[in-house]
Amino acid sequence: MNTLQKHFVDTNIFIHTLFAIDTKKQEACISLFEQASRGTYRLWSTEWVIAELVWFLTRQKMKWSSIQLVIEKILVTKGLEIHGATLVQHVLQECADSKHFNDGINIMLARESGISKGFSYDKGIGKWEGFVRVEPNI
Repeated sequence: MNTLQKHFVDTNIFIHTLFAIDTKKQEACISLFEQASRGTYRLWSTEWVIAELVWFLTRQKMKWSSIQLVIEKILVTKGLEIHGATLVQHVLQECADSKHFNDGINIMLARESGISKGFSYDKGIGKWEGFVRVEPNI
C-alpha cells in the first residue's frame, strides 16, 4: 500500500507540461511527472481538470484526434490518478469533437444518476443517445 499523500494537479500544470509558455515552469512540470512515475509523489486530478484542459487545447486549435491522444496519455500516466477516469474515457469515445466534451461529461453524470431528460437551449445536448433535451415553457 502506498502511504504517500496525494497531491492535486491543476489544469495549468498540464498546460505548462505540454507548452513552453515558460521554459522553467515546463521543466519543473516535466520533472514533477517524472518524479511521480518513480514514486516520489502521488498525483491526483479530476475529470473537470481534464475538461478544462480539453477546452484549452481546443482554443489552441488542436485537432480533436490530437486532443484525444493527449488525454489518453494523461489517463495512463504512471503516478497520476484521475478521479472519473472511466467517465473521461467513455466521453472521449462518444464525442465526435472537442466542442461537446463538457456536455458529454454532464450527460454521462446525469445518466449515472438515472436522469435521461434535461432542460437546455443547447441543441447539441439532445444529440446524445438516450438523453432528451427539452426547453422550458412559459
